[in-house]
Amino acid sequence: MFAALRGANPGELVLAGCCFATAVACSAASWRTLLGPTLSLGDACARYGAGSLVNTLVPARAGDAVRLGLFGRVVPGGLLAAGGVAAAVGTARWLAVVPLAIAGAVAARLPVPPLAIAAAGAATLPLAGAWLLACRGSRRAAALLAPLRGAGPRCLASLSAWVAGTIAARIAAATLAGAALGVPHPLTAALLVVPALELAGVVPLTPANVGVAGGAAALAFHAHGVPLRAALAAGFALHAVETVTGIAVGVTGAAAVLRQRRRPDRHRTVSARSPGRRPRRRPRRRGSARFSPIRARGER
Repeated sequence: MFAALRGANPGELVLAGCCFATAVACSAASWRTLLGPTLSLGDACARYGAGSLVNTLVPARAGDAVRLGLFGRVVPGGLLAAGGVAAAVGTARWLAVVPLAIAGAVAARLPVPPLAIAAAGAATLPLAGAWLLACRGSRRAAALLAPLRGAGPRCLASLSAWVAGTIAARIAAATLAGAALGVPHPLTAALLVVPALELAGVVPLTPANVGVAGGAAALAFHAHGVPLRAALAAGFALHAVETVTGIAVGVTGAAAVLRQRRRPDRHRTVSARSPGRRPRRRPRRRGSARFSPIRARGER
């Protein structure tokens, strides 16, 4: 395995990292599509990237909670609207990954796993449950579905395009990583690897999903016909590139979010200490004596 890693092409691994970064940007843009134009693309990428950093360092998808909190502070509808967007984007993503897994199995002449069909049905359960609760009069469920209800056909088409871009970027990253390690037909192998990574990342048990994601990718490469040692090298190299990219993008996004939070405080401090601003006069109480020029003349 180590011999295969030494012979890897570093240029293709760097390009794979760029593709993973592109996938993060496309995911952030898919969130922004439903949350409205008040959020800029750069701000959305920063907030989504900060969640990716937490997902890399903490297990059990704690970064998703961080994303909900960061997006919920700046969008109409708050936390519930951000949660509805997360459910909608996640559903669209799984509905795109399941046909990809079936296509990869057919291309590799493998039986179609029944788990893929079950995942397609399970992906729609959160939105279906929220819709049923909203029909029964639940205000929170209605607020959860508000971004999706307010989206028009053009917005939904844009959402589909960004989700497709996310999947395409991850396929390109897996293809480049496989080609860097000499995997035959890396594009066909990537059609199996990407669904395996998505399934392994449903509930990460370790920080950065260490050992699970790399093992899932290795099993997918091995199912493609790659020898076991080469498959292990390719799987763990792919996961290492994704982890390093997630840390780099996350640190950049977290720094951008912190800068945005400090700017309003700094603006308030400067405006409060500005020397040209006059102090406000206190309102006079009723019954207080007023200066009368006529009375002043008489006293003289």
